[in-house]
Amino acid sequence: AAVYASPEHISILDRVTPISANVRVDLELWGCPVNAHQVLSAIRALLFGVAPTQNHDKLCTECKRIGIVCTMVAHAIPCMGPVTQTGCGVICPRQGRDCYACTGPAENANAPSLAKRLEANGLVSADVRRRFLAINNAAPAFAKFGATTTHTEESHG
Repeated sequence: AAVYASPEHISILDRVTPISANVRVDLELWGCPVNAHQVLSAIRALLFGVAPTQNHDKLCTECKRIGIVCTMVAHAIPCMGPVTQTGCGVICPRQGRDCYACTGPAENANAPSLAKRLEANGLVSADVRRRFLAINNAAPAFAKFGATTTHTEESHG
């Protein structure tokens, strides 16, 4: 008789961790999902025997470089672009949407400053923390904003 997985036979962790917390990782490409340019650039570098590089500039610089109007400034839409590294091709802002930080934290990401800005624009603390937790919650630059929300903050949101 075949044995099928069922909840009582599945061992789970009490929290989700990145692969690198469990096994050695030589190269990490950030993205949700990573794009063809990122993968091909990494493969090309490895084939030439050099370490792949990633652009750690902030997404906002890429938006400005290609003429995308800032969603946070022009439309008051909360955006993670100021703390997110570029590399996605500005997919969301090109569509007039806010950045979700899919490509991970930028170098020298000033998360506390962005958190204050998002709150000043009307997001409650719990919603600000959710933005930092949404995709890259294990990234050190975002992790400290992942504390669980309190009942009081939830009731005011």
